[in-house]
Amino acid sequence: MSFLGVPYKQPAQPLRASDWNLLVQAVDTVYALAFYQVNVLFGGVSNIYVAGLVDLDGAYFGDEIYVKGLKVLHDQDPIYISAFLTQAQQQLYQLVSVYLQQVDADIRSVYSQLVSLSGTVSQIKLYATPSAVSSFVLPVTSTPTPLTSGPTPIKRAFLFVTQDTPYVVYVGGVSGQHFPIAPGTSTSFDVCDAYLLWLRSQNYSYVRVLLEQLSGKVC
Repeated sequence: MSFLGVPYKQPAQPLRASDWNLLVQAVDTVYALAFYQVNVLFGGVSNIYVAGLVDLDGAYFGDEIYVKGLKVLHDQDPIYISAFLTQAQQQLYQLVSVYLQQVDADIRSVYSQLVSLSGTVSQIKLYATPSAVSSFVLPVTSTPTPLTSGPTPIKRAFLFVTQDTPYVVYVGGVSGQHFPIAPGTSTSFDVCDAYLLWLRSQNYSYVRVLLEQLSGKVC
């Protein structure tokens, strides 16, 4: 007997109307179940659509399955990568190009920093090691006079006003000289060029000068 109660007939047993009706009902039920599975769950055979379906244990499909225009791979389906090779090459080329550009920028930045650092080291070395020492006596009057006649790179200048000078000597820049050096006293100035120091006095005076000279300018 089937699950709907249709009995299995033996040879020569008559087929009653109730039996026939149960058979028709069973056929209708099977058809309704098949229609529900195909058209309700999957929205038809030609256009499969799963709406709100969280899990599905199994299903039977045709030869090809497409999702958003892309073929779904079956088990043991061959995979052809030739169609993706050009795109993969382009992506790799872009990634390598961006990486090389960044590396080039980093190298340029490091090189620029090394050049700047090398220049700084050269300046420090030049300033820290005077190439010569020179000394002379400079007569100073009421007219402002530079320590040297032209640009002279130095590390330090020592000035000593002789004791036989009765006048105060004033030191400063080209625009004004207001720092006093009394007769018989000395002072030093850390400047990069002796030409930056200008002197004047109330009257004729003598200043003994000692310069730590550099081989090149540092300012």
